[in-house]
Amino acid sequence: MADDRVVFGHGRIHGECRAIESDALCLTNAAEPGLSVAEMIQLSADGLHRARKWHWYRRGALEKVTLVRERRVGSQAVARG
Repeated sequence: MADDRVVFGHGRIHGECRAIESDALCLTNAAEPGLSVAEMIQLSADGLHRARKWHWYRRGALEKVTLVRERRVGSQAVARG
């Protein structure tokens, strides 16, 4: 944690994520030299759906946009010990 954001760096990606609303996250990362990704994540109120939009930038210029629509298909029990 750093201020109001989660900062991560592991192996090939480094970046940060912050909540901009209770149902919206903004994530930025550098995937490789010269390539960065800005991601918006929208969460549904029912917890069953998520929409993601990735903006891919190469050397500062927009290269492509990826849209992802996700739906939860099951729940996974987490063992607590």
